[in-house]
Amino acid sequence: MFEFEDGPQDGYAYRAVAVWTGDDRQATQPESAAFHSTLRLSFDAPADS
Repeated sequence: MFEFEDGPQDGYAYRAVAVWTGDDRQATQPESAAFHSTLRLSFDAPADS
């Protein structure tokens, strides 16, 4: 899922402001003037061969 806003970005009319998986959007931190980015990766356990 994603949240977007109007605003040119790389030749497109919209840009993503939040992207998440699953049904629930994670709580966001208060906005600040400084750039901030996060990336959270989770992996499934390897399947037994």
